[in-house]
Amino acid sequence: MQYSNALARADGSSDVDVDMQMGAKIPFFRYIGNMLIAGGFISLVVGSLIIYIGAIRPR
Repeated sequence: MQYSNALARADGSSDVDVDMQMGAKIPFFRYIGNMLIAGGFISLVVGSLIIYIGAIRPR
């Protein structure tokens, strides 16, 4: 999708100053972000356990 806006003064003169913002609410992005954070945490725990087990293993 593409959106466009046209702004002009009522009298047709120049020097139009515009500060515009757009946003969209996409509800499933929050769930994707939460899953990525949970996956990162699980990876951290698993990686830490692998390092710990490797460090205490007798040689």
